[in-house]
Amino acid sequence: KDPPTIIDAQKLDLETAVLMQELMAMKEEKAELKAQVYLLEKEKTSLELQLSSREAQEQAYKVQIENFKSELQEQSEMVERLQCSSNHKGVLSASDSEKLNESSEKVNKLKARILELVQTMEKVTKNSEMSAQQSVEFVNDLKRTNSALVIAFEKAKKKQQTKVKKLEMQMSSLTERHNAQVRMLKQRIAMLENETGHRVLQTSNSDLPM
Repeated sequence: KDPPTIIDAQKLDLETAVLMQELMAMKEEKAELKAQVYLLEKEKTSLELQLSSREAQEQAYKVQIENFKSELQEQSEMVERLQCSSNHKGVLSASDSEKLNESSEKVNKLKARILELVQTMEKVTKNSEMSAQQSVEFVNDLKRTNSALVIAFEKAKKKQQTKVKKLEMQMSSLTERHNAQVRMLKQRIAMLENETGHRVLQTSNSDLPM
């Protein structure tokens, strides 16, 4: 194998830097998606509270309407009895006439109040339906965002794992080549030392007197 070159080392450093940048980008994207999920969850909770409040309000209006209807029924029956009595007697006493006027007035007020409550309840129901629809849409957005978060994370994780393995292989190859080069240099140094020692020994022997 050829010894590692400066270009090999620079290429490895560049790929490592790119990998780190991609890891940071992945973390930032993950953080942004988490922030979106958090905001959607807050909005969803707020809508659910509004919906619950409106449902309670709607129920209270229904109870009021039923109570007013019962009272209206009683007053209507009283008016009917007084009118029947008037038809039979031809004339009403002062007290009965006063009761008839009061009951008729109450009937009109109750009808107006019931109509007002019905209209208000219809508005509340419409708003509740809109809130429910918004809540459903937010839940769907939340699911999509969560799904996107999982997919993006898994995709990035797989991509980074592949790059890490590639870098590990490159580093391993570079290390092996470096070690091989070191071994070759050591062997060469040892050979040179042997040759130098052998030459020194020969020179020393040649200098000895015969």
